[in-house]
Amino acid sequence: MSDTTPADTKTSSGGGNPICEDCNAGPYQPDPEDEDEVDEYDMIIEKSGCAKEHFALQDCYHDNDRKWAKCKDEMKQFRQCMAVQAAKR
Repeated sequence: MSDTTPADTKTSSGGGNPICEDCNAGPYQPDPEDEDEVDEYDMIIEKSGCAKEHFALQDCYHDNDRKWAKCKDEMKQFRQCMAVQAAKR
């Protein structure tokens, strides 16, 4: 029988999330080792021409407790990018 408690299962980074050790690791970066497995969602985002803006918006949303109102600048940049891309079609 183990003497560990749930508090003992925290990450070494000082009270991190025991379920997701790298949840606060920064912007999403696809793992180069996963190139064999093409994620359909990532393909759509990349083909949009606005992946950088999309991921910046997603990061803002998650960094601000999922409050869109705090991400107005990122939303504006994403919308502008999508409008430019739509005009190219």
